[in-house]
Amino acid sequence: MCGNCDTEWDGRHLCLTCIYDRREVKRESEFVSRRTIYDNVALGLLAIPFVFFYPFIFLAIFTGPMAMYYLVRYRKASRGFVPRGPFRLVLGWIVAGVCVLGSLGLIGVIAFTILENLTTTMPNAE
Repeated sequence: MCGNCDTEWDGRHLCLTCIYDRREVKRESEFVSRRTIYDNVALGLLAIPFVFFYPFIFLAIFTGPMAMYYLVRYRKASRGFVPRGPFRLVLGWIVAGVCVLGSLGLIGVIAFTILENLTTTMPNAE
């Protein structure tokens, strides 16, 4: 390699084409410059209904299952360049479970209220 093409990367001499190929095509972990931290994405989704509490608390019906999807789908994905513990992952599971159970309970209360109002306003069949 000539001096223009030679690049030292982690103690190895590579050309820019090889670095591009390993970074963009093969997605080798040592050449990736940024990563999506999916447990942070899930916690961000879960924070939306609580930050904008009223009238957005009903968004937990959607954000809870979406966060669970991210937590299940990307549970084995890398958690960034710096080693991190499972605290955010466990916190995400707990908050997502509360959101899903709370939204199911809220749907049940609303359905019960609607059915109760329908049965009290219907005329008797006597």
